[in-house]
Amino acid sequence: MVKNFFKNGRNLLFRRQTNILSAAVVLMIMVLASRILGFVRNRLLAGNFFFPGSEWQLDVYFAAFRIPDMLFQLLVMGVLSAAFIPIFSRLLSSNAKRAWVLASTAINAGFLVFLFLSLVIFIWTPQFCSLIAPNFNFRELSLMVSLTRLMLLAQMFFIVSSFLTGILQSHQRFLIPALAPVAYNLGIILGIIFLTPYVGIYGPTIGVILGAFLHFVIQLPLLFHLGFKYQPVLLFKDACVKKMFKLMLPQTLSLAILQFPPSAVVFIATSLTAGSLSIFNFAQQLNDFPIGLFGLTIGFVWFNNRPGGFAGSFGGSGSRYQAI
Repeated sequence: MVKNFFKNGRNLLFRRQTNILSAAVVLMIMVLASRILGFVRNRLLAGNFFFPGSEWQLDVYFAAFRIPDMLFQLLVMGVLSAAFIPIFSRLLSSNAKRAWVLASTAINAGFLVFLFLSLVIFIWTPQFCSLIAPNFNFRELSLMVSLTRLMLLAQMFFIVSSFLTGILQSHQRFLIPALAPVAYNLGIILGIIFLTPYVGIYGPTIGVILGAFLHFVIQLPLLFHLGFKYQPVLLFKDACVKKMFKLMLPQTLSLAILQFPPSAVVFIATSLTAGSLSIFNFAQQLNDFPIGLFGLTIGFVWFNNRPGGFAGSFGGSGSRYQAI
């Protein structure tokens, strides 16, 4: 009986979701679970540890997401939505071996570029933070620098994990990628509960790193089940790779423009009363809840189930903190 239980559970997790309605329901349930955990996470942050009295630390915590998240958006989302997923999906039906090579090349290239840019950001973090939040005092700015550098480590997992999500969704496997944000929020909650009493605002920051790792590792079993074998290759001369980089450029430029509003929010809110940026983030997440639960899930599944269609990586738009 126990053996059958685990077998049935494994089949459920690894099963293809080809029906639009069933796939949308699966995504809605997982999004609902993730958003509920997000509300729990916010409640712990606001009501149990930092409000009132230490709300300035929570503002710094939210502000510290901006630079790593901007790097993620520019480096990964343009590649995934406009370039990697459509090319990978078409190759998968005609030449699976070449598709896996493309996947390894995309992951390797994205990771190496991320390492270079993150090193630049790590070295000049104080200067970048001063541009984003010029009204922070020395204590706030110093804390923001420390948290930003830690969150770069979380982005390292997200860079790879986002490609894994795109691969699984190209195979019409939506359940595991939808579980990944749930694992991410669980990681943050664990950091808040068990670490915050001892290390303060570093608790949820370490939780972000743990959550990003869980977001990555939860997708690996299904990925290997589908036949993925990592290869340390960089085939820049391959025609599909060239096409991928060509397609990503206009999308990356458009994403660059979209980084101005959230950066302006941080710029303005950090000049107001302590807690303003935190309250804005909480309100925005409440506002985005119905859109994420109904609009994005149905639209995403419909596009991914169309012949040759794609919708990018689910949950990829917006801040990594806010969108998950």
